[in-house]
Amino acid sequence: MEETKNSEEIVKGYGGKKIVFSVILIILLALYFMYSLNSKTVDPAKIDAEFQKGVVMFKQGEYETAIKIFTEVIALDPTLPNPYHGRADTYRKLKKYANAIADFSKVIELQPNVSDAYVKRAISYTSLGQHSKSIIDYTKVIELEPELVDAHFNRGINYNNTGEFSKAAEDFNKLLARRPDDLDAQMQLAFSYSGLHKYNEAIDVYTKAIELSPTNPDLFYNRGLNYDKVGKKNEATADFTKTIELDPKFYQAYYSRATIHHLAGRLDESELDYDAVIALRPEFPDPYYYKALVLKGNGKEKDALESYKTFLQYADKKQHVYLIRKANSSIAELELELKLKK
Repeated sequence: MEETKNSEEIVKGYGGKKIVFSVILIILLALYFMYSLNSKTVDPAKIDAEFQKGVVMFKQGEYETAIKIFTEVIALDPTLPNPYHGRADTYRKLKKYANAIADFSKVIELQPNVSDAYVKRAISYTSLGQHSKSIIDYTKVIELEPELVDAHFNRGINYNNTGEFSKAAEDFNKLLARRPDDLDAQMQLAFSYSGLHKYNEAIDVYTKAIELSPTNPDLFYNRGLNYDKVGKKNEATADFTKTIELDPKFYQAYYSRATIHHLAGRLDESELDYDAVIALRPEFPDPYYYKALVLKGNGKEKDALESYKTFLQYADKKQHVYLIRKANSSIAELELELKLKK
């Protein structure tokens, strides 16, 4: 009897396994059928043809239409990276950077070792002011393509924007080791040195840049600022003068030179430069305030009073709190002096 029972259990167990196997086989056949159906439905040639239509629309500047087409292609096969890439590029053209970042992220998910999407996502992050995220992407690009020195340049700019000047300088120096005459890299490196308070190093870099581009007013102006920082007032004044010679509408150079003249007691020259700033930027409040100081120092109380009042008309109540208080105090003093003189 015991032997018969055991035989029955064995038969029942075998029958259960047979049922499970049959179920699995049915599921596999169903999945195969669905895959076969999909493979017949999604024609790669059709997908590519539709994608190319989107590319044409993109090149013609029909960006909304391009996005619509790329979205339809993605719906046909969401595993292809190119439609996401095309749509991301289109979003960038429309300055829809958040959308572009989402699509570039999908491209990176599908192709994690292709640098192009990292570069473009980094550019999009920079456009949104998200410099730290941009730095991460450029670091990945450098990891994937160590010889791509432009990635060092772009990462360096983002380091400058986050105040990480030492890291920025390192990136620009790496680029300049390969391309010593790269003017943009020289300008950025000089900016990094200024941020590090290495003004003499910045002056040296600007001097090299000026040798490459001797008619660039920005180079002379920025070198002048660094000369001013190290107390070389004559050199700074000469650079500001050269800036104005190259670009007579460069109001910042007049303003910086006026400050040096003022501090050196050259009040007439300072007044002329402040007048030049005011002529170029009549709604810029600061020169009115400092011109008033110059006029007062030159004994022109009435003119100083008017300059202070004009300053108050244009001054920003949040940005110029201290100067507004000083101007009001000076106005009260001048009005009293002029009243007593009558």
